[in-house]
Amino acid sequence: MPAGSRGSHPERGRPSCYQQVNLSVGMRAVADLVDFLVGLTQRFSPAADAPHFSRLKLGVANEVQRPIVNDTVGTLSIVKLFLDADPVVKAVLLLLLVASVWSWAVIIDKLRRLAAATRSAREHEARAAAARSPQELAVEAAPEGRDPAGLVISAGLAESAVEPRPDPETGGERRERIERAMRLALNAELRRLEFRLPFLATLGSAAPFIGLFGTVWGIMHSFEGIAAANNTSLAVVAPGIAEALFATAMGLAAAIPAVVAYNKITVDLGRFAGRMQGLIGRSGSLLARAGAGA
Repeated sequence: MPAGSRGSHPERGRPSCYQQVNLSVGMRAVADLVDFLVGLTQRFSPAADAPHFSRLKLGVANEVQRPIVNDTVGTLSIVKLFLDADPVVKAVLLLLLVASVWSWAVIIDKLRRLAAATRSAREHEARAAAARSPQELAVEAAPEGRDPAGLVISAGLAESAVEPRPDPETGGERRERIERAMRLALNAELRRLEFRLPFLATLGSAAPFIGLFGTVWGIMHSFEGIAAANNTSLAVVAPGIAEALFATAMGLAAAIPAVVAYNKITVDLGRFAGRMQGLIGRSGSLLARAGAGA
């Protein structure tokens, strides 16, 4: 190659000035882009803005939560729940309240009467076992007030005092006649003790459904309010739902004591009837033997 040619390209192995300028401009552009992306990432990074968003979130939560919490505490009042309820829900609540009060009156009355009747039957049973003559039984069995066991024994004494028929009567027939009269008196006393008891069974089975009706109606009314307000926040939804659920709670509060009391009273009545059957057997035997001996 000629010397002039070698001199015209003295730095063939290194980039030219134009290439160096383009390279530096490109590197600067890449660096600027990287800096822009880094800054953009830092600006919208959750870690970078966590304090800002945390303060904003806490501030909004405190501002919104304070009235909601206070309103929730207020709606826990039974009186406020009743006053804010729908008229239909109010009618359901009043019906359940009246039924609950009446059921408690029936429960207390039945438990008191059954306890007194059971004590009386126990005493008369012991006295009938120790008696040796109808006179002793008559003195011991004199009823005081509304004493079911005493009334049953009095019915047997009255039947044993009836003059026999012209035809001769065996001891078995006399005992059957006396015990039949005592069982009739016992059935009458059991019917008196069972009076108003079906109300407890009816209330125990119907009260939850009555409360559920109030709940369904209240939820429907709440949904209408939500649609009218065009707002589904908890502050709008919670009060209406709480008022509706209060009807179900009231129904359960009326039904549970009624069911428990009905089962207990039914069992106690069965035990009382069994005890009275034993008393009738002992008293009838004594009265029949006394009449046959006379």
